[in-house]
Amino acid sequence: MDDTDFPDEIAMPECTSPPDGEAPRLNRRRIDPPERRALDHPLALRLDGLGADPWTAKITDMVDTETGETFHDIGPLIEHWIFAGPAKRRAAAFNAIFSAFHAQADTSGFRGYVLRLPLRKAPQGKLADAIKAITQLYGRVMANAKRDELAKPVAVFVHPRWDNGLGVWDLHLHCIVDVMPEKDEPFFLRLALKFSTPKSIGKIKNMASWANYCASWVLDHRDIVKWPDAALLEFWNLKAPQFIRRTGDLAAFAAAIKGKAIRWEDGRVVIEDKVPRQTRQDDQGRPLRSSQQVAFAIVRLGGRERRCAILRYDRPERDRPEENYDAGEPPRAWMYSTTSTGPIPSTPIRNHTTRQEARSLRRRIALWETIWPWGTPGRPPGPIRRRLARSGVVIAPRRQGRLSRRQGPS
Repeated sequence: MDDTDFPDEIAMPECTSPPDGEAPRLNRRRIDPPERRALDHPLALRLDGLGADPWTAKITDMVDTETGETFHDIGPLIEHWIFAGPAKRRAAAFNAIFSAFHAQADTSGFRGYVLRLPLRKAPQGKLADAIKAITQLYGRVMANAKRDELAKPVAVFVHPRWDNGLGVWDLHLHCIVDVMPEKDEPFFLRLALKFSTPKSIGKIKNMASWANYCASWVLDHRDIVKWPDAALLEFWNLKAPQFIRRTGDLAAFAAAIKGKAIRWEDGRVVIEDKVPRQTRQDDQGRPLRSSQQVAFAIVRLGGRERRCAILRYDRPERDRPEENYDAGEPPRAWMYSTTSTGPIPSTPIRNHTTRQEARSLRRRIALWETIWPWGTPGRPPGPIRRRLARSGVVIAPRRQGRLSRRQGPS
């Protein structure tokens, strides 16, 4: 479906039809969480191969304090529009704010439009310029419409698409506008003078659904796999693009509730004060500020809520999830002699890469010992022994606390 066609989920009044005579077509199938993960991981590996760095600077591990189940490297991708997961979270955040605004505002004049730049598409290498041109044109048109008391802007969404047939960028805007009474036709004529074949959605029964649609499909993440490398890197290197923009009364409303907690309850948005963040303290009552400290939170993982211990630590420079290595060659050389200085091993390492991985292992051991504090250096608790075994590390029986790398079959 062309993104400028009309989604089937938007209820259109029987007396209203699109100005260009097109009828609503079938809507896109939503991207569920498993598909988002299936789209994002290969894309991240492709970007990594092109020289980009899509990984977060910190690794976040979570351990379920009840079952002992470990979730390693939660959320390894940085927040970028190109990934379906972060894009969905940004769309959901906008949708919550808009739904709260929609519930208390007079939306009788809200209209939806789809707009394009006249006459041309943007060649590869000119995406940033095209985004600037179409948003500036829209800003001038809406400023004049507000001055002439035709309409007021509410929100605008920039939708970039790559045209594989022509090898160019195809940009268009989805926008929500508050049109003054009896001013629909004059305002649409104003848009027709400035934009190429504008489309009017008309009087939408559920404007929140239209806003959610516009925010959720800023990018068609199923289509990104078809983009050429040059287009992929051009989009990746955009400087702080604003694809969702709140304007007018919506922007004022969002500023008024900034810092509040927003959540859904029984199909409606609830806005309330945030619970003050609890700061862990040391023995002297001073706040702990180490980035490696253990924190606890209730999070949703594996389809249910869990109370988890959380640890964040620096990502090794070349630590990339599921990198491919040559068959028969170990991913890293574990060549070190070990001395025991207590529950966390002190390991003189022979090369930089192995030193980083050993440091990561020590941090995980420190986390595990905080959760399961019983046992001795020579015989740690069962949950820790199992996790060490899964990491390929065992405690050598001939010396207490000594760690050795499990050797594979020769």
